[in-house]
Amino acid sequence: MYIKNAECEVSKMEETVLLMKKDDNSLHVLNETASLVWEHIEDRSVNDIVALIVSKYNNASVDMVLQDVMKTINTLIEKGLVFSC
Repeated sequence: MYIKNAECEVSKMEETVLLMKKDDNSLHVLNETASLVWEHIEDRSVNDIVALIVSKYNNASVDMVLQDVMKTINTLIEKGLVFSC
């Protein structure tokens, strides 16, 4: 389970999400896929997020999407945008 950092301001621009961490004023730009991970990280399991992305991109490999989702989650954690609980 994951929790978004409440100290992030969120702005959406079409399929892109902009996150600004208030504590260090760092700006993070999430692409369309990373934005889907961000949007659903608190209310869906990793497998549900993978299924959502696979259904959006018909030719996507489940294994590749899972790797990308986990890489995205780990990056969000490393940058302090998301916390693992």
